[in-house]
Amino acid sequence: PELVTSLSAVMVEEIPNLSLGNVFGSNMFNMLVLVIIDIARTEGPLLMAVSPRHALPAAMGIGLMVVAALNIVSPVSWGTVKWIGTGSIIVLIGYFVGMYVLYQCEKRWKWQRDDTGIGFQCGIPLRCVACESKVDKNGKEEKEENKDDVEKIKDPVEAKYASMALKTAIILFAFWAAVTVGDGIWLASLGDDISTIEVSFRGSLVPLGATFVGSFFIAFATSLPEVVVSLGAVRLGAVDMAVGNGM
Repeated sequence: PELVTSLSAVMVEEIPNLSLGNVFGSNMFNMLVLVIIDIARTEGPLLMAVSPRHALPAAMGIGLMVVAALNIVSPVSWGTVKWIGTGSIIVLIGYFVGMYVLYQCEKRWKWQRDDTGIGFQCGIPLRCVACESKVDKNGKEEKEENKDDVEKIKDPVEAKYASMALKTAIILFAFWAAVTVGDGIWLASLGDDISTIEVSFRGSLVPLGATFVGSFFIAFATSLPEVVVSLGAVRLGAVDMAVGNGM
């Protein structure tokens, strides 16, 4: 929703302040989503129950936000490449570099887990009951699998949707994606109308403004799907998925 609404605000309504307000406001609201999840979970502190790996994408997101903010407040132009701002190019490069680093760290984590026989659930190291590593006299590693234990630790998300056909999943995804696109275009137009509403402030009438409307109303509306998805993930016991969605 954020992408479609922000693009519509720039390309259709021609209101860049509404677009950027939505982007930055959504990032702020996503942090509030973590609080909502923590309140709804009622099983202890949420951020202490998830994998510490979430800190890496969170730090990368902060870095990209800082670059964008500095570009906005800079008294000196950062220049352009064709029509694209240099700040946007830096953010783009930083995003792909960050994704590469995250991917490499994820691969390394999986390798360590498989090599040592240690599993990670909710950020707490646990003895892997599905595959226990043993080292023979020659230093070679043997793994024993127990099918009953595998069933016990089966991912609750996979268990819930295991019976759904691939065709059904694709149709549902396409339908709701189309609904999301339509809502995003409508929200941009609605935000434009709301931004012109005047309110009384210190004896005079002033418009709400595109920046405030984008950062508050539009950001709230476009982030509601993330709230629903995160709460659903918590209900299924997938707290790492919930926090990852918010991050």
